[in-house]
Formats: sequence, C-alpha cells, structure tokens
Amino acid sequence: MPERRAQALALLVESSPEGLMVIARATRDRTPVQTVADEVAALVEQAVLAGQATAGPH
Repeated sequence: MPERRAQALALLVESSPEGLMVIARATRDRTPVQTVADEVAALVEQAVLAGQATAGPH
C-alpha cells in the first residue's frame, strides 16, 4: 500500500485506544472498545487487500 496510506492507518490504530479509554471510562462501558477494534481491523484488512490487488501478482 502507498506509504501515505500506511502512515494514516498507523496513526488511526495508535490514536484509537487513547480516545476509547476516555469514552469507556465516561460511559463505564467496554462495548465501544470492541466496536472500534473491529472497525479498525476491517479498515486495515481492506487497505491491505486493496494494495495487493493494485500490486498484482508477483
């Protein structure tokens, strides 16, 4: 995948837990943590698959 996209996804993955800790504490609910973890995983998987499709066979 392009470096710019990889860096953006890395920033998202790194920053998500910080915001989630605030939300989880404020709401006293862990559900948002799992929801965001699932969504971030799906985004990363999509980006990787898209990068593989663009790169073509090796």
